[in-house]
Amino acid sequence: MKNRKRLIITVVQILAIIIFAVSYKVYNDNNVRPLKVYAFRTNLDSGVKVSEKDLTEVLVSQMTYTPDMILVTEKDQIIGRYTITKVFQNQIAYRQQLGDLNSSEKFASLDLANARLLSLPIDLVEGVAGDLQRGDKIDLLYKGRGQVSDPNEGQQAEFVYSKIFLQDIPVYQVNASDGTKYVSRANAAPNEMSAEQSQSTQQISSITLVVAPEQAEQIEARRLSGTIKILKRFPESETHETLGFVLGNYNKVFSGNANAETGSLQVIDSFTENDSASSKQNTNTQTNSQAGSNQQSDTFGGVSQIYSDNN
Repeated sequence: MKNRKRLIITVVQILAIIIFAVSYKVYNDNNVRPLKVYAFRTNLDSGVKVSEKDLTEVLVSQMTYTPDMILVTEKDQIIGRYTITKVFQNQIAYRQQLGDLNSSEKFASLDLANARLLSLPIDLVEGVAGDLQRGDKIDLLYKGRGQVSDPNEGQQAEFVYSKIFLQDIPVYQVNASDGTKYVSRANAAPNEMSAEQSQSTQQISSITLVVAPEQAEQIEARRLSGTIKILKRFPESETHETLGFVLGNYNKVFSGNANAETGSLQVIDSFTENDSASSKQNTNTQTNSQAGSNQQSDTFGGVSQIYSDNN
């Protein structure tokens, strides 16, 4: 009888140990074992499309996990979406930091009163292998040539130079050859491309930038006189002035704002001032009046010629 009781007690103890072990494992799985969630690998501005290269995986305990965090099994909840606020390196990604293109429109925060859209032609090589997208920031590099006279021999010598002339320019859109949005396949192996990347056959053709009118004038003048190259910035890139680089014996090259054309308002003001001066002169003697008339004719003729050229 005693042996039977001991056996029952032993069985109960074994069952208790088994139940405790199972319960501990269930508790550990549900509350202690860490989960893999996404965090940002680098700083990103608002309105930037998130790609896999922008993310890293981190472990968090189930005690600290919240439903706003994005598990690594929920890749479609973050990759391809846009940041709606600035995010920072090693920061855990939260669902409320992300949105579609309309809700993350970073250009809505810019003062567009003095902004214009300007497109430049690019190819895959000049377009940093197609690694460009809406919301990126770029610098523009000018490559040009000049000539200098040898004071001793009187011969012309050529020099070449390059200069970064505009910095921190926002990319409004990257376009394919048919005018549609270009789908970048940069940084993706053939077996890692998304369905959209795999189906896209269009090549990069042009890039549309947000610029001020004065910047548009400078870009076009430089484009016609030399070559413009695109430099993509990192999110951490800082803006600073460069001297440029020259090969060969060189003279200074002037570049800057200049009044190359006479505006219509300036011509009209000049016309009115000359008309008033000539009228006063005509009130003098007949001899002086005749002289003033000749001067008036010459002045008006010159103004008329300028005015017609500007219209």
